[in-house]
Amino acid sequence: MNEKYSDKTKEKVIEQYLAGVSVSDLVSKFKVSRTTVYMWIKIHKKNKKFAPVDMKKHK
Repeated sequence: MNEKYSDKTKEKVIEQYLAGVSVSDLVSKFKVSRTTVYMWIKIHKKNKKFAPVDMKKHK
């Protein structure tokens, strides 16, 4: 599988998703497909690869 997106991008997408950002907004903001975002979410849920982040601390 071709790694088109960096781990940092994947982490940012998952962090924002967990913070409540909609998939539609993530697709627009990061210029990734809806399918890709859902795949990353599925992988995250399966592996717990990315820890949830409190977005209030990152403002």
